[in-house]
Amino acid sequence: MENLSSDPDQDYFAEGMTDALIADLGNISALRVISRTSVMQYKNARRSLPEIARALNVDGLIEGSVTRQGDRVRITAQLFQTKPERRVWGETYERDLKDLLSLQREVARVIASEIRVNLTTQEQAHLATAVSINPEAHEAYLKGRYFWNKRTAEGLKKGLEYFNRAIDKDPTYAAAYSGLADVYVGMGDYGLMPRKEAYARSKAAAVKAVEMDDRLAEVHATLGSIAQFNWNWPEAQ
Repeated sequence: MENLSSDPDQDYFAEGMTDALIADLGNISALRVISRTSVMQYKNARRSLPEIARALNVDGLIEGSVTRQGDRVRITAQLFQTKPERRVWGETYERDLKDLLSLQREVARVIASEIRVNLTTQEQAHLATAVSINPEAHEAYLKGRYFWNKRTAEGLKKGLEYFNRAIDKDPTYAAAYSGLADVYVGMGDYGLMPRKEAYARSKAAAVKAVEMDDRLAEVHATLGSIAQFNWNWPEAQ
């Protein structure tokens, strides 16, 4: 999977879309989806799609671009089969920013259909669910994830600022609390605050996220890390 932004200033937005699509496709049990860490090294890489596919050991690649003007978002996505090499599908979508999560799920659903993956009833229901979001909150969340993904002290501080801004814009936005939980874990690991305090704050934010949406895989992973830190192996499992 490859994601290309047409505007370097919108990298946070394009990377956020990549993360979301990986998460939605990764929730489909019949698919093996490559992690973000492996994927992002090929962003803007001058390598052919077959070369990337061989390096990642995958049968298909998704290539796309994201552009934004005001509160409108345009996404172009293409699906390529690598053995033999051919373009399977391509489409351009344009939506309001508030409908972005629904669009992401729509793209994942179409891709699953094109490669003839059988979805469970639960997976079909999840991808068919229409979700409306606060555009300002979501933009702040995407920026928070962008800086958190840098894995630097400065990035964590900026991530904390943006996740809190997202929560200020929408106190019911579960993903923002999940991001906040991840930032606090990082701040503890990087020595930006005492680890015990950082993990306590992380757990508080994670619990809030789960109360709002218990389907967020990333927040369960964070809770597992916290339990492991506290030597609670059964809970971590």
